[in-house]
Amino acid sequence: MAAIEFDAQITNGTIEIPAAHRNELLGEVHVIVFPQAPTTGVTKIDELIAHPLQIPGFRPLTRSEAHERR
Repeated sequence: MAAIEFDAQITNGTIEIPAAHRNELLGEVHVIVFPQAPTTGVTKIDELIAHPLQIPGFRPLTRSEAHERR
């Protein structure tokens, strides 16, 4: 079984097959849908910068400790 991948919009519960793939897809098919999360422009890094984790007893490494070689 060969997989065909494309992005599409769902309109009234229908996914339109792009014209380039219509001749390849005849009869029954097995469909797996991966919904795309809305892009807000906010990443996990942005969230952590805005709300850093508070860990009791945590002490960041000094510059020399970070570059120390053993």
